[in-house]
Amino acid sequence: MFNQNFYPTPESVISMMTADLDIQEKIILEPSAGKGNIVDFLNKHQAKEVLTFEKETDLATIVKQKSTFLGHDFLEEATAENLSHIDYIIANPPFDQAEHHILKMWEVAPEGCTILSLCNMETIMNGFSRKRRQLELLINENGEVNDLGNCFATAERKTNVEVNLVRLFKPVVSDFNKFDGFFMDEDNDPQGNGILPYNEIRNIVQSYVGAVEKFDEVKSTVESLNRYAKPIGASGSFSYSVTYGDTVTDKAHFAKTLQKTAWKHVFNKMKIEKFVTSGVMQKVNEFVEVQSKYPFTMKNIYRMIDIIVQTREQTFNKSMIEVFDKITKHHHKNRYEVEGWKTNKSYLVDKKFILDWVTEIGFDGQFSIRYNGNQNKMNDLHKVLCFLTGESPKDTMREDKDGNHPPIRELSMWPHQLNLEFGIWYDWGFFQIKGFKKGTLHVKFKDEKVWEKFNRKVAEIKGFELPENI
Repeated sequence: MFNQNFYPTPESVISMMTADLDIQEKIILEPSAGKGNIVDFLNKHQAKEVLTFEKETDLATIVKQKSTFLGHDFLEEATAENLSHIDYIIANPPFDQAEHHILKMWEVAPEGCTILSLCNMETIMNGFSRKRRQLELLINENGEVNDLGNCFATAERKTNVEVNLVRLFKPVVSDFNKFDGFFMDEDNDPQGNGILPYNEIRNIVQSYVGAVEKFDEVKSTVESLNRYAKPIGASGSFSYSVTYGDTVTDKAHFAKTLQKTAWKHVFNKMKIEKFVTSGVMQKVNEFVEVQSKYPFTMKNIYRMIDIIVQTREQTFNKSMIEVFDKITKHHHKNRYEVEGWKTNKSYLVDKKFILDWVTEIGFDGQFSIRYNGNQNKMNDLHKVLCFLTGESPKDTMREDKDGNHPPIRELSMWPHQLNLEFGIWYDWGFFQIKGFKKGTLHVKFKDEKVWEKFNRKVAEIKGFELPENI
């Protein structure tokens, strides 16, 4: 029908593309509208206005009835001037020219615009042309790619082509934009969970916006300097550069770098490392890397907080399994070809167990905890036990003023700086610990009820039953 590139977008695919977008009252461009499947979806979800291009005359006649039609040839007719007011570009361009269309979308999109475009996976994976290499660079600097698989296999017009979703965000750097979309109108905390006060989030975003807007003052100052110097014989011109870290940067690069720093600042303010495990923190760091390509807005911060809160039980369940598997892998008849001990069982974490590669010998014959060993498993175990018991994580194991190690329940960091005696039991958190020169740490649960609760929770997650008396 119509042409070889006519593949109407299924509603399920459009839903995936727009899952985290606020479509209502937004102005959206569909640059290859076809018969209007995406247009219909956007209208159904109360977009303020949908702008379209469509090359095929018959299809254009259809789509004109339900959108603001701008022209037939997006690549030739679209300009930044007539698209300066749009919020999103949502597209399913011809797959054999996808790189040309996506690069054009970036060219005409205004600052602050989000671009979502389908394309053939081959477009991303095979950089045989200059345009494709340009697209690859653009994605690396300003967005990401998600694999949607063969999502057209059951479509109106079927194909088994592997499909990617390209997501780009065009940074806001110009003063005329004023960063209006970075703030929220509400005067109260929409999150309502007390993780970060509303006003504090607003202040953090305000600081970021203010720093980016101040960037131009340097340029303005140099221009003023040249205006004053020229009448008194300064024949050359003064110039300037801005350096952030070791990099000389322009305003767009400065904004993106500062945005990444701002995201890290938010996580530090939340003290998130106290409440999530090392595996989750890796995901958080990945999130920060991705978010550095997207706007540092109040709405995005709240969305991030909501994701962490809503998935907390899921992530702790995963962490319980990771810790359980690590400890039980080292039972004395294990099949993993690693060292094992009779103390460790294969079907539950016993009241007493052993972890390898935790202690290291100091210069004075005492021991401390390795920075890069398996201490993170114990740290994670402490955090999941806090989650199970409702206790709050506190600080770190420390010596009292007489150099003793008091029995305490504090767990956010390991006692790397403490020198401990080999072969002596120390209280720490939910456990007693004793270090040995071969690098192992012997661990005992102090509370049998906590020990049983942990094992029964793991059994529930893994889907097997423990005997009534374990």
